[in-house]
Amino acid sequence: MSASDPFDGIFEEDAGENDDLIPAVDIPEPDPSEGNLDSDAVKLFVRLVVVFNVALFGVAVGPMFLYFEGDVWTGGALLVVGVLAGSYGLLRYWQFARDREETGE
Repeated sequence: MSASDPFDGIFEEDAGENDDLIPAVDIPEPDPSEGNLDSDAVKLFVRLVVVFNVALFGVAVGPMFLYFEGDVWTGGALLVVGVLAGSYGLLRYWQFARDREETGE
């Protein structure tokens, strides 16, 4: 035990005694050859990520242009694009979830 670190002795003494208390866990590895990903779902996911990013940008930056810059055209356009993109994204997501529920997947 060194004088510089008071915790050296604590961790070294308990290292051998508690090996029985730590459970061994087998982590399952996914098999990439299974191919259980639906290509339509993946395409929609990527598209909706882009759409919601556009919506977030428009809804966040549009009001800033309106308030700080007083630029009604740019701020209003960004806000309208953000609201429309968010509405489209929500509508498309709800439509996909409803179709998925009806088919039972």
